[in-house]
Amino acid sequence: MTPTLFLSQLSRPENKKNVMRSPFPPEFGQTLSIGHGALGTMLRQGPRAALTVVEELNQTDPEFVRRLHAEYRTAGAGLLITNTFGANPIALSEIGRADDTAALNAAGVDLARSIAESDVPVWASIGPLDLGLRLDDYIPDLLREAYAVQARALKDADASLLETFRDPREAEAALAAVSAFGKPVIFQIG
Repeated sequence: MTPTLFLSQLSRPENKKNVMRSPFPPEFGQTLSIGHGALGTMLRQGPRAALTVVEELNQTDPEFVRRLHAEYRTAGAGLLITNTFGANPIALSEIGRADDTAALNAAGVDLARSIAESDVPVWASIGPLDLGLRLDDYIPDLLREAYAVQARALKDADASLLETFRDPREAEAALAAVSAFGKPVIFQIG
């Protein structure tokens, strides 16, 4: 099946309520599609350079995150990616915010959606845990649960973007978590 045929099956419905929007820009597979990237890098500019977890900005400075999404959209982005790359309970526990995992992720979707409106898809960004040697301290069930908490909070996005995964155990856990929602998954090996 060609990408064009697949995309024709995902055409946008007239009545957008109770129907899943296409997770892809309408021209996807037919022409150049522009997304946005380097969100974390951009969010760390200026006085925010010292932030260890930029996903906190979803709650502490939502207007800054919203403004950056708007700039990407104005520049021609055909999809928006949430500010949720590292918003998993393991990473957030290192700054004492594991209990805020769901709220930070849901806010990330809401912020992107507020700029995307109904005509631009929103992809939920999920990144690796980057545990290095500590990965052996986490049994597969703990990895799956960490990603499940994040994935549940991101369920209102149009697709999941699993970014820069290197370890197969983390990748498997993240894929299992997002697959539960039946939405498209874009997977990047990093």
